[in-house]
Amino acid sequence: MTSLNSTVGQCDFNIPLLCIEKKIISPRVEKMKTGQIDKTKEPFSVRNKPFFDIHAARKMVYG
Repeated sequence: MTSLNSTVGQCDFNIPLLCIEKKIISPRVEKMKTGQIDKTKEPFSVRNKPFFDIHAARKMVYG
C-alpha cells in the first residue's frame, strides 16, 4: 500500500490503519454529511475494520 509516494505497507502496524482512516474513511464521512455522497446508492460500502496488533492478542484473550 502506498500513500503520497511512500510505502506504508512496510511501516509499523498502526501507520497503514491511520492512512486509511485519514485518506479514505474520514473524507467519505464528511462528504456523506454534506450530501455529496449518498450511501444508499453505492453498490458496496467502505468501512474501517478494526484490527489489533498481534502482541495485544494474548492480553485480549487471556486478560
